[in-house]
Amino acid sequence: MHGRRAVASGVIAMMGLTALLLTGCGDATPSADGEDSVQEVAVVGEGGTATFTDGVYTSSLVRLEVTDSRLIRPGEAGNEYGEGTVLAFWYDTTNVSGQTIDPLTAWLTHFRVSQDAGNGLHTELTLAMAPDARLMATQTRSIEAGATAANAVAYRLHDGSSTVRITALDAALNEIGSQDHSLQ
Repeated sequence: MHGRRAVASGVIAMMGLTALLLTGCGDATPSADGEDSVQEVAVVGEGGTATFTDGVYTSSLVRLEVTDSRLIRPGEAGNEYGEGTVLAFWYDTTNVSGQTIDPLTAWLTHFRVSQDAGNGLHTELTLAMAPDARLMATQTRSIEAGATAANAVAYRLHDGSSTVRITALDAALNEIGSQDHSLQ
């Protein structure tokens, strides 16, 4: 009985110490909304207006231009290992700011690709294997200020006929435009 009491006292002491340590964590200053919070992180914007028109995304940091898109069936070059059809996009990324930018991160930061699921709803598509072996070595390599690099991405389709939408987002993940791609 005496051993159990010692163990219980030890557990209670550890819980109290943990609570005390956790209470000391974080910043107890009021947040922007007046509520106490541990930490608030400001989103660094691109400064200025981002646009997306005719397959071209432009901001003060980066310019992305879709140069080609193709359906690639299973077994064809660019989809050798896939079980279903993919939609591939080739694009150019230009570093207009001098900040660290690579083609793949720029694309994934600023675009979401979805397919019409019916009733006006869209389901986000998942990435497939890179469709262009020539570009794989440079897809995550930093682009120097003022330089442009080509890249390609592919997405697994839910079906081979429903419209695919590219939605462009600014640095704060606000939708700034979209473009539909017919698969017919």
